[in-house]
Amino acid sequence: MEGKEGREGKGGIRMKTKMFGSIIICFSLMLTFQMSVEALIWNFDKKEEADDWLAIRGKWEIDTKEGVFIGTSDFDEGTVIVSKDTWDNKWVDYTLEVKVRNMGTENHFGIGFRDDGTGNHYGFYMNDFVGPETKYWFGTFSNGTYNAFAGSWADDGNYKDAEKWNVMKVVVKGFTFDLYINDKLLKSVTDNNKAFKNGPIALVSDKNQKPAIAQFDYVGLEGEGIPAMAVSPSGKLTTIWGSIKSQ
Repeated sequence: MEGKEGREGKGGIRMKTKMFGSIIICFSLMLTFQMSVEALIWNFDKKEEADDWLAIRGKWEIDTKEGVFIGTSDFDEGTVIVSKDTWDNKWVDYTLEVKVRNMGTENHFGIGFRDDGTGNHYGFYMNDFVGPETKYWFGTFSNGTYNAFAGSWADDGNYKDAEKWNVMKVVVKGFTFDLYINDKLLKSVTDNNKAFKNGPIALVSDKNQKPAIAQFDYVGLEGEGIPAMAVSPSGKLTTIWGSIKSQ
């Protein structure tokens, strides 16, 4: 009996050792995956990050103390786009996510994508304008003309939490766009006219009644062909980091 118990005890030790080794291997693989992902991320903690962006309209600058990209505009569709030195027009399907808040009142602000290089693009905006407007807007902006694709939103009126941090996200698949606010799917929209086929992403701080001031805490872009970058679990890109961990 003692010999049998001894053999079981040794077997138990070997089993625990193998399990411990497997845990280490799995942890190492998870760490390797988590620290390298196909994603471009701007945290706006360094002035040099502004070199990746080209201002089309408005004034755009990084406040490194707060870690935000600030767009101030006295123009309709104050816009900054990713520069041609950073962007690759082969990137057409991806997930774009930004954390943004509006620091003024009665303005539109948000994101654009597939910009033609001059500030014309698909736009997804939040609205802090009190009046006959809707909380959200999606469509095209081209040469001063707005064309709404999503129609009237279910929730009319201004977005009351516009001056709090909100996460906007669009999932681009061909010419179908899934639109999210704070992880809530608002609409899925298809552009049968295929207005913009490719082009860089954009940030928008849009004057309406008063000069616009929008702050962007981070911008994240992930998708096939987008170069891998290091991602830190303590960084700002919480939603994308959460999806990486779940995978």
